[in-house]
Amino acid sequence: MVVARLLVVTLRPPISLNPHGSDDIVIASWNIGFEPLESRIDDLIDAFKRIDADLILVVELTPYDAAKKLQRELASAGMRYQYSIAEKRELQNLCVLYRDPVKVSDVRAFKDVNLGSTKLRTAYTAHVQAGKFDFALIGVHNKSKRKEGPGQDTEGMRIQQLQLLRDEISRKLSGSEKDLLLIGDYNMIRGDDQEQYDILNSNANLAFLTENSPKDAFTYIFKGGQKTSFIDGYGIAKGNTEREYVAGSFQVVPLHEHYYGRGLAMFHKISDHLPTSARFKITGDDD
Repeated sequence: MVVARLLVVTLRPPISLNPHGSDDIVIASWNIGFEPLESRIDDLIDAFKRIDADLILVVELTPYDAAKKLQRELASAGMRYQYSIAEKRELQNLCVLYRDPVKVSDVRAFKDVNLGSTKLRTAYTAHVQAGKFDFALIGVHNKSKRKEGPGQDTEGMRIQQLQLLRDEISRKLSGSEKDLLLIGDYNMIRGDDQEQYDILNSNANLAFLTENSPKDAFTYIFKGGQKTSFIDGYGIAKGNTEREYVAGSFQVVPLHEHYYGRGLAMFHKISDHLPTSARFKITGDDD
């Protein structure tokens, strides 16, 4: 007699790559690319579980109403986020997802940084509160090095954006709020574009968490997976927000290492960026 045996495979839920407790929160940023969500939604939801952020700036969400679909899919997977968008665009929206205990208010688009062109993105600004920790948030997607026409000065355009962001950061920190985060797709290569970092920080307001992370080699994956670069940024208010920052917690979230050994070329089909994240204490505030 042949006895049939049923093999039962139990699928384990994704493990958080940002474990944290009730005394701190994870703040992340991820350029997910502007390809339709439908073709990669399962992988994206799996990735958000692994990122395990309490607030995440989602870059290049396309189109604007994809935020509702993403919110529904996350809720179906047990992750209940609210979302906020300052500027509604058909392509490449900056969307902030957040969950308890995070509260987001005073959401605005910092329009100056699009330099008067609808092809460039405005910056996302808001006030964020979690426990006793509150801060000003600026989310960016700066001009890339890709030229859209002959003779276009992409570096000059980005430098104008950086000067505007520098002045806006100084303006915000001149008030009563002394904590600030500047996160997103800087489109500046760490090390290679140091002069541009110097322009952005010529008022010496920021500490860049990316500068002290030698273990994190890249955030951007070129098509084919053979070449990488570090173009995403994470700046916090020097002195003030450094006190809430959990030392050593910044990381480029290694999602590519957790996708069943598919490698960079295959991960590129989910996104051409890796997320950045850091943890912050919410039991006290210094301003």
